[in-house]
Amino acid sequence: MRIARSSVSFIPRNAAVLADVDDINNNVGFWQPQADFRIVERIDAVPSTFASFPDTELEAIYEELVREFVTYQTNVALRAISRFPNVDVAMIYIEQPDGSEHQFLAIDPRQATNPGDPNSIGPNQDPAKLARYRGYIATAYQVANQAVQRVINAVGTDASGVPNSNILVVSDHGFDPFHTAVNANAFLTANGFDTTRVRAVSSGPAVNFYINLQGREPGGTVARAEYLALQQQLFNALQNLTDANPNYTHGTTAVFDEIYTRPVPDDINDPQFGRQTSEFIGQDSGDVFAMLRTGYNFDGVQTPVVIRKDDPVVGNPILSVSNFYGAHGYDPNISNMSAIFFAAGPDIGRGTLRQIQTVDVAPTILKLLGVAAPDTVDGKALAVRLPKNLLTGLRDQLNALVGGDPETRRRYRNAVDALNGAIDSNAWLDGSHLRNNGDMVFSAVATAARELLRIENPAPSVTAIVAALADTARELAQIAIDQAVVANVNPRQIAAAQQKTQEGDASVASGDFVGAIQSFKHAWQRASQQ
Repeated sequence: MRIARSSVSFIPRNAAVLADVDDINNNVGFWQPQADFRIVERIDAVPSTFASFPDTELEAIYEELVREFVTYQTNVALRAISRFPNVDVAMIYIEQPDGSEHQFLAIDPRQATNPGDPNSIGPNQDPAKLARYRGYIATAYQVANQAVQRVINAVGTDASGVPNSNILVVSDHGFDPFHTAVNANAFLTANGFDTTRVRAVSSGPAVNFYINLQGREPGGTVARAEYLALQQQLFNALQNLTDANPNYTHGTTAVFDEIYTRPVPDDINDPQFGRQTSEFIGQDSGDVFAMLRTGYNFDGVQTPVVIRKDDPVVGNPILSVSNFYGAHGYDPNISNMSAIFFAAGPDIGRGTLRQIQTVDVAPTILKLLGVAAPDTVDGKALAVRLPKNLLTGLRDQLNALVGGDPETRRRYRNAVDALNGAIDSNAWLDGSHLRNNGDMVFSAVATAARELLRIENPAPSVTAIVAALADTARELAQIAIDQAVVANVNPRQIAAAQQKTQEGDASVASGDFVGAIQSFKHAWQRASQQ
């Protein structure tokens, strides 16, 4: 009989969250252990306390922790929702499938199914282990899916199965398999760099190299002129690092995919020397920043190191066999690095988005909440709302405002009638999409905005409604553009639609809301092949 014991740290009893900590402990239970990679990799101690366990038992322990920890995370989330049912935003983190894909993404024949045996690649891979690993990844997605479903069940659904609250499911990255671990310090040593003058800080496939610059680093030893030489030498060495082992690559392949250097001023005496930034180099970045090509990763170097099949036997190799299989953090433009985005709820329409950016999520949430995004927020709100519902809500707001002198009341009624025509027309396919005669909706929205703008000394709420009408017209145009992108419509047609959208945005910025609505109509027409 073998016994495995997991220990966990208690939730810190910080005064600011003490009541929540006690509520979780009392109503959900003590903090559950997270699925621990050190168990399956046998790196919990030296020597490992799991050395005598067969792989299948360690994998079974890990899988049990996967299920229990995700259940616990979901229980904590549901407890919070039940305690605070009227909060505007609840943010929930589910750890899987991240951990399982790091551990089990063995889908490349160049990956050693036995990390201690470099020959267990290609035809020598263990097919039974590969099959088990595929099952573990499937389980990770299933438990994550079940967690989402439990949240949906908690908020309830309508007769069509649409959640009663807006629910967004997002991830922060994708995943790719890797076959080779890279040792950054071994790279420095092999290329003759003094590690007291240049140090490497790596994570996943990314590495920052910091030069011990005088006047910037505590105890800096490198003068500015030498900094320039070291920076260039680092760049050249990274660029020249290649892999020619035929077991892992076809021909000679560069190990690094991207390499960036900190910009330097023309004047070596500039006080900003060693502190300048660029698009890829931030203030805390290294003096050289580099990203590995997929298939390579800085994490996973084993102790003792395991030399790859047919690599020369050296004491401190740069490339070696890794002890796990999946990684992220590579070039985000690689398709396998793409994250997911699903959204459903009473304010969210139907459709498909070809591509979004992570920075678009926050402004989208703000838009759904009716909160203006500050100028400091990156990204743009996605066109996920239901424009027909938005117009209905604006119409209802106007009905509540009708009043004033006869001329003002007439303007209000004209605007309401125009919106009634927009909402009740046969131009809608559904709450998000227009039929071929959808330009009549834009015309009606423009009429409503025009009538409201003719009211003398309008209340701020009226001005806000006019801006919202233009914003809704923009949403209709963007939905059509997104649909055209997914349908692989002629790129020139899409570009023309995007140009009209930009013209509409410029009109909004100048206060010409009617002109903006007209531009958005033209954008919709071009995207819809009208």
